[in-house]
Amino acid sequence: MKESTDQIRRCISLRPALMPDDEPFLQELYASTRDDLNGIIPDESQMRQLLMIQYNGQKATYSAEFPNATDQIVMLDGEPVGRLMLDHRRDSIHGVDIAIMKSERNRGVGTGVLEELFEECAKRGIYFSLNVAKNNPAMRLYERLGCRIVEDNGTHFLMIFRPDKLG
Repeated sequence: MKESTDQIRRCISLRPALMPDDEPFLQELYASTRDDLNGIIPDESQMRQLLMIQYNGQKATYSAEFPNATDQIVMLDGEPVGRLMLDHRRDSIHGVDIAIMKSERNRGVGTGVLEELFEECAKRGIYFSLNVAKNNPAMRLYERLGCRIVEDNGTHFLMIFRPDKLG
């Protein structure tokens, strides 16, 4: 039986990502988001090397482009299941990286995390933005929760959630 979002939300917590302790989890999480690479390299160790190169590239890019971002681990019943990296700006919050382990998807964890975030935006009178790869299945979730596509850069969409009072 599918758990309700309210039940799931009560089980979700966030804690700061701690390096190097959380590095193995973040690497595993990154690998779980890269279904687009399935079958591209049949050798498992070579695939792992490719994923680690890409993970390290992503990490360096995030550090350079979002030096003040908060990096948090999404916890479900005390166990790490995802990441929420946010860049807090004067008039908005930008979602740098939002990821849930493949094994924990479609249980309401992402919905719960985003609803809390959007409630914060509404209280503060600011908007939320994020860049989403066009082939990312989470786009349906973002749209269902009220995010709208405002820009197409070819490979990604810029999506924005505006609380009602922003117009």
